[in-house]
Amino acid sequence: MGSDDAINKARKQPPQQDPKQLEAQWKERDQRRLAELLSDVLRRLTPYRGEQIHIVTPSPAGQHVGPYGQRFKEIHRQRCWLIKELRRDVLEHRPDLRTVMLFSDDGTPFKARVYKDTNPGIYVTPLSPEPVGFKDYESFVGLAFGAWIDDFEKDLATAIVRCEREAGAAGTLSHEGPKQ
Repeated sequence: MGSDDAINKARKQPPQQDPKQLEAQWKERDQRRLAELLSDVLRRLTPYRGEQIHIVTPSPAGQHVGPYGQRFKEIHRQRCWLIKELRRDVLEHRPDLRTVMLFSDDGTPFKARVYKDTNPGIYVTPLSPEPVGFKDYESFVGLAFGAWIDDFEKDLATAIVRCEREAGAAGTLSHEGPKQ
């Protein structure tokens, strides 16, 4: 009987997992992979000078001056490295801002909308940074679960190579932030 062959073949197959359980396993695997990647990237970037992000708030006595003359005081400063500038950023109501993806010295990748014309190596933002994740790479067709991490890893590798080249051109490595 033809169905006997199909039944015997089905018996030899491992039992199918619950889709929710399978998804949870994939997410756990991806989280482990991402944590290992971020740890490795931080270790590789730490010797390089990097830049700084200054998170600011409006203040009449602030030390930062915005593009329209408004003054801001710094509420937080952190060492970081540029991963990439996000080209798809369109803020018609805020043409003075651009969006960058940065990697902080605590190993956290984030996006920040920063003022366009600040000193080189210093990013000034009046807005809270946002975490980097799947949604930043979802425009690529066919990405499922951890596939976005492959593209993120390529961006991080490019950032590391850029830092290596800049340090090689300058002839130095430094744990300091940018000169002010």
